[in-house]
Amino acid sequence: MPTEDKYKKINDYIKEREDWLDSFAKTGLELRVERQAAQAVLKELEISWNDEKSKIEKNQVAMNKLSLAKRQKDNELQQAREELENRIHQDKLDSLILEQPPFENALRGQIETFATTRFEGLSFETESPDLEEVMEKILQPMNNSRNYSPSTIDWRAAKYQYNESIRQICETRIKGKTLTSQDTQSRFTGIINCLRAYEAQLFG
Repeated sequence: MPTEDKYKKINDYIKEREDWLDSFAKTGLELRVERQAAQAVLKELEISWNDEKSKIEKNQVAMNKLSLAKRQKDNELQQAREELENRIHQDKLDSLILEQPPFENALRGQIETFATTRFEGLSFETESPDLEEVMEKILQPMNNSRNYSPSTIDWRAAKYQYNESIRQICETRIKGKTLTSQDTQSRFTGIINCLRAYEAQLFG
């Protein structure tokens, strides 16, 4: 009996360790199973995470393309609207310009005015010049593409200035801005300057 008591404590200690070690396999298996299950869930979550992340990245790429396409369409729409507005404006301008007297008519009127007023107020009478002859002296050289005499160049410049002035006047009119007599009379400036410069040649 004393012998048994002598070894009981250590035997109990050994028995406890043996029982614990016997349960280790079962407990360890349960833990491994639990860990594997958790790893499996984690792997699924990682796959799902990556899938969702990929979806987000693809979505962002699609959004970027859509935003770029929208900007392009906005620009195209703006350009188309501006082009339409410009075409409408240009058509109105061209139509209004066509309604105005051409250079030849303006030239004829200014020759008549110049001829009747150049000696106005003097006591002696002057013979009225042949209007058609004066017109011919001006227009014939102008219509000759090989004629580059100083006077012809000046008359071509006067015609260009007249047409540009008409365009500017019509442009101002279409825009609804106020036109003054100075604005409208400016179209004759080139013609009058040439009549003065070549008066002796034309009326002599």
